[in-house]
Order: sequence, then structure tokens, then C-alpha cells
Amino acid sequence: MSTNNGRETLEQAGAYRIDELELISSSGVRADKFAKKVMSFQIHESIFTSNISGGIIVTDTDNLPMNMPITGQDYVKIKLSTPGIEEKPIFDHVFCVNQLVNRNDISTGAQGYTLLFESPETLLNERVKVKRSYTDTTSNIIESVLRNNLKSQKDIILEETNGVRKFVCPYLKPYTFLKHLKRESISKGGSPNYLFFENSRGYSFVTTDYLYEQPRKIDLQPSDKVLLPHSGRNVEQDLKNIISEMRKKKIKTRIKARIRKNKQIINKRLNNFFDWVKGAELVSLNECNTNEDPVRSELDNDFRTSYGRKIYGVKYKNEIHAIMCFAFTNHIPKTVKELDDFSKDAFLQSALRDQKVGQIAIAYTVWSKKKGGGKLIVKEVFKMIKKSNHLNRLVTLSPLTEMATKFHLRNKAKLISVNETTQNFEYIK
Repeated sequence: MSTNNGRETLEQAGAYRIDELELISSSGVRADKFAKKVMSFQIHESIFTSNISGGIIVTDTDNLPMNMPITGQDYVKIKLSTPGIEEKPIFDHVFCVNQLVNRNDISTGAQGYTLLFESPETLLNERVKVKRSYTDTTSNIIESVLRNNLKSQKDIILEETNGVRKFVCPYLKPYTFLKHLKRESISKGGSPNYLFFENSRGYSFVTTDYLYEQPRKIDLQPSDKVLLPHSGRNVEQDLKNIISEMRKKKIKTRIKARIRKNKQIINKRLNNFFDWVKGAELVSLNECNTNEDPVRSELDNDFRTSYGRKIYGVKYKNEIHAIMCFAFTNHIPKTVKELDDFSKDAFLQSALRDQKVGQIAIAYTVWSKKKGGGKLIVKEVFKMIKKSNHLNRLVTLSPLTEMATKFHLRNKAKLISVNETTQNFEYIK
């Protein structure tokens, strides 16, 4: 920087002035003269990441970690401006300090360390879940999640999406749900290439076409006439063509590498899976170790075997490697209490009719002791349901957990209902 009539002027591109650099504890206490302790800092933002992150390298003679404990609920305020430009700051954000790393003694009474930070929304993303259904455009849903679930007050640039869609979010982290919405979005101009990212101006949910169409902020002119383009040459179009070809080659390379890697992973998994499942069989059990049940260990064996309820296991070499428990009903329950009542009612009806209990098999818990066991028992139970002459549906009564959601979606079940404390998936014949 230099001065002109007492005013700072910009000498080179990228120059900045630090207006504020503060460390604030969770109780609101500001670290004394923190900016003078900072050796350097980095701020990372990308169109391929959901949030801003960074790190501050500190030389500390006051032992801040002891006198002002870093608890993971502390904040860093960073405010930067461009010299000579009296407009709003180019960067003005508050971040959460999430980690202190690389702590070392560098001299007597002095230590160095790095404070890692990220946007507050990222911290909140780890603490909350989205559990509701939406009927709206994906751009409006994304804005709703940012405002209501992540409590963000930052500016949001939204490129409106085409068409109203229905989405059911089964207890996912906000960023995970937003990534799903991004993949399902198409702009009104017909572009599916949406990006979701945060930069110094806030959040953006826009297509690559939108970014390419933005006007240039600065036109740079070459000073050497040798570098001037030949008459009639469209330099801007040439640049676009070069970028387009580079993107195509990069995407093709990534796709080929991903295909090779996926093939290797699939082949390895298949080989490992068929090593033991070939001789496995589905068996009916009189009891199971309920303490092993990660979902509903409170339900005893009497509950699991009365009123026509069944316990099935995958057996291999005289060992049970996976277990699934069922009740048989004529209606889909939303709670364990309804499961109990509906299965009792179906059992009593069958006693008066044909001894065939219920039309719907309700899987209310499943767990595996061996890799591949969960997938196998779902497959074998599904085959059993198909062969049945009175059961016509296989539905779950699952907990509202990310693990349960991923398990059933991975095994090609369809989410049909999100309830207050449970969710129902159906395996379609």
C-alpha cells in the first residue's frame, strides 16, 4: 500500500487491509491484542464446497489456550477491505473456531499454534436434522432449509428452478439434504448443472451457465501491442472454447477413473459377499438375544413371538449372522403401540377365518453380525413374502435415524411415510 494525500491507495491486485481480527470466547470475552499475535491466516472458499473455512497461525506469549480456554464454541471475527476504496468491506464474517492444532513451544514463554475455523452454519449442520416433507421448487426449499434449519442470515443468490416437486426428507443433515436437492434441480433455462457454495458474499445456488453469463468486473488490456489479438479474432469466444474443452477432458478423465474404481470395489464386495452367503439359509427362530438389538432392545422374546409374530435369522455354518423381527398386520403402524394393537387384531381375525395372519409383513427391527448379513436377510425375506399366498406387502417400522434411512434406501426400499418418531419404508415387489 502507499498513500496519496493521506489516503491509502491500491498498489497491486489482491492487496487488502485488515480492519478487524478478533478472537471472542463463548462467554463474549475478547482476547487482548489478538491481531498482533497473528502471523498469517488463510481463508478457503470454493464453488465446490458448502462453506467457508480457514486457519490462523498464532504466536502467543499470553498462553491464551490456558487463560481463555478454546472450547469449540469460540468465534473469530474477520473484516477486510481494499485500500483506497471507501465502500463496504470485501470480507466481513464471523466464524466458529472448531479446533486448535499444531501447538508447539517456539521459545521461552512463547508458543505457536493454528486455530481452524469454519462458518457457524457448518457447526449447526452437525447438530440438527431435517425431518419433514416439502412441495415446492427446489430453489425455495433450499432457501427454507438455510433460513429455518441452519438459521443463516446471510445473503442468498438463488437461480430459480423449474417446476414444483415433492420431497420427503427422512431425518438428514441439512447439507446432505441440500446436496440431494442440487442433484434433482433443473433451471428454468434447462440447465441441470447446479452448484451450491458459500463465498464472501453469502450463499449461492446457481448453475454454471449462470456463472458464465455474469458480466466482467474488470477489463484487462495488454500493454504490449504484440499481444493484441489479430483483427477479426474473437478472443472471448476462444477462451470459452478452451474452457469448455478442458472441462470435457477433465470430466471424461474423472468418469473413467470413477468407473474403474467402482468396478474394483463392486467386484471385491461381490467376491467377499458370495464367499459366505452361498450356503446361508433363512430360518425361523424361537428366540434371539434382545440385548444385541440396536433398534428395539426393550422388546422381549415374548413380544416377538406372540400373536403370530416371527423372528427370522440368516444361518450359516450353525451360526446366526443376521436377524429380522416381524409382526403381521392389515394396516401400517406408525408406533410400536399401533404395531402391537394391529398385529393382535390381525391374529384374532385369522383365528376366526383361515389362520393366515395379516396381509402386511411389518419388519420392526433388523441387525447384522456379519458384513452383508443385513442385505441378505432383506433379500431372503422378500423372496419368502413373494411366495406367500396371503402376504402382499413388506413394510418397515423404522426409527428416525440416518443409519436406518441409508440402510433401507441402499436396499432399494421406498420411503412412504415420515411420522413423529418413526418412518415407514416399503419393499416393492
